[in-house]
Amino acid sequence: MRAGGEACVHAVMSCSARTPLGELATGAPCPLPPPDALPEFALAERLGGGAPAGAAPMRGLHTRLRVRVVDGVVGEGAGRGWLHLPLDLAPGLPLSPFAHLAALADFSNGIAQRRLQVEGGTVGFINADISLHVLRMPAPGPIGIVAQSHVDSAGRALVQAAFHDRAGLVAQGLQTSLAAAR
Repeated sequence: MRAGGEACVHAVMSCSARTPLGELATGAPCPLPPPDALPEFALAERLGGGAPAGAAPMRGLHTRLRVRVVDGVVGEGAGRGWLHLPLDLAPGLPLSPFAHLAALADFSNGIAQRRLQVEGGTVGFINADISLHVLRMPAPGPIGIVAQSHVDSAGRALVQAAFHDRAGLVAQGLQTSLAAAR
């Protein structure tokens, strides 16, 4: 994908023929409680993501993202929750379950965000790279994410995430994040 003539997204996909395994399959069950039992809100609300007084309103996917938090998601480096992105890929063209999963992979850092108090302010982490390994196609609906950050002393972080639908594991993700002073 290009924006302004510059490459901004690179994707590689491997496909294989299906080999039916029946009862030999070892899918992991979903470790999260059902999403319907949890209150829903915008991620920007949870992260204090309002625009400063007098500034233009914030824009971005995080203002549209609907979240149902199980635990974490408070800047301590780990979180679990159900996410849903209620928007179309293009006008009148809803996100497929796979596109929904791919879009939500970007938010594993938001779920496991690490905010550190340092001399002179706060340091958060921005996404630099994402790898998403899909076990199976997700069912339509919210995606459960279980994510954890690992931070080194030079300001780099890795975010590991497991992505689930109500039936169980659908993908694993690994994100590289970089420290960004706020």
